[in-house]
Amino acid sequence: MSNMDLEEEFSLGEEDADLDDLIDDEVANSPHHNKHDEEFNPDDIRTQEAALLTQNELNEAMEQRGLKFQGFFTDDARTLQRAFDEERAEFVEMERRKFMDKKARAQKQERMQRKRLLHEQQLKEEHDEVENDPRVKAWLDMIHKDVTNSSARIAVNSITARVLAQALWDNQSLVCLDLSRNNLDDYAGLRLGRMLKRNTALKKLELDSNNLAVKTCNAMAESLATNTTLTLLSLESNPLTKNGKDVSGIMKLGDMLKANKTLTSFNAWRSDIGAEGGAVIARAMANNTTMVFLDMGNNNVSVDDMRDIAAMLQRNQNLALDNQAAATAEADRQAVVESDRKAQADKVQKKEDFASWMEEQKEERADQRRKELEELRVRREEEQQKLDEEMRIQREKKAAEEANAGKKKKKKVRAHHSRRGAGCHPFARVLSPHYPSSSLFLPLTRPPLLFLSQGKKKK
Repeated sequence: MSNMDLEEEFSLGEEDADLDDLIDDEVANSPHHNKHDEEFNPDDIRTQEAALLTQNELNEAMEQRGLKFQGFFTDDARTLQRAFDEERAEFVEMERRKFMDKKARAQKQERMQRKRLLHEQQLKEEHDEVENDPRVKAWLDMIHKDVTNSSARIAVNSITARVLAQALWDNQSLVCLDLSRNNLDDYAGLRLGRMLKRNTALKKLELDSNNLAVKTCNAMAESLATNTTLTLLSLESNPLTKNGKDVSGIMKLGDMLKANKTLTSFNAWRSDIGAEGGAVIARAMANNTTMVFLDMGNNNVSVDDMRDIAAMLQRNQNLALDNQAAATAEADRQAVVESDRKAQADKVQKKEDFASWMEEQKEERADQRRKELEELRVRREEEQQKLDEEMRIQREKKAAEEANAGKKKKKKVRAHHSRRGAGCHPFARVLSPHYPSSSLFLPLTRPPLLFLSQGKKKK
């Protein structure tokens, strides 16, 4: 597999640098000879001797190189030898570059393979360690869900601290974290320092009485150069310089103090800073205007540097008081402005509310009027319908009465005709013997139907 393939397959982002630090430590502390440590030896490339050539070989070599003949073998050999030496130097340089490129590729490939194996090993040991510690597992679950209390004291070891650091990348619920007296190693501190580059919620981080050293200082300095939320950092009782052997981490912290404008409290009591580190911090404090608490006690810092640091802290405290007073005055002014703005806004709002209320009342009155008119219309329609119904009933009653009257009248007429027709019924006519030429209509002594029935019998 090529180096490009390895880099594409194995990319960890910020953790790459962490693994590089581990590999560098392994190489530095390994007593075994690295197979890539051999160096290029130019003596392995022999130099061609012009003096050992024959006259014909000398002439041919000079013609190939376009060299001018002197006419004497010794002079021509010296001229050709200079050309040979220049060619050898170019060849040696070309071979050296090839050797170094090959060596670098081999080292890079070996480093990438080692890094991948180391990462897999770390993942496994982190997983196993978390599974064996239910308390840490519960903490990690709450951190991932952002449901922790704002302050926490967590018991971890160097392995679970690495997992905790990664879990804190995006956490917003934890504000104050205390990991003191956990015997954390420098690599765990490095991971916690890198975490501060991403975390935007922590304001207080305490790492007292651990085994944090140079790598932790470097990571903390790099992250706090851009972090704008952490205000308190405590590294009390940590071997930050490995017993004075390496102050590079303190120098990085000094550079951070020149740039950081958020950190106001830094506890480095009994942290093995030493006189050289104290001088670095004293020079850095000259350019810091926000630090108001800095504990450098029990670090073998010179009296002059301690005096300078104390003077800078006093200056910063005075500035902080002035800034606080100015902030208070500005807050009061803003409060007055806000009060005036609110009063004006309330006035405008009241006016708008009154106008809105008037409009609502107008609409309510209009709605009430429409409702009253609708009720009046419905009532009139109902009254009209009732009136129409009464008139219909009267008409029907009148029509019924007229019909009954007509029926009675018809009955009366028929009765009248019946009475008149009874005296002149054909069967009731009797011819008088005394009056043969005339007929006498005698009143009937029986109903006409009787005569009719008798008449039918006669037929």
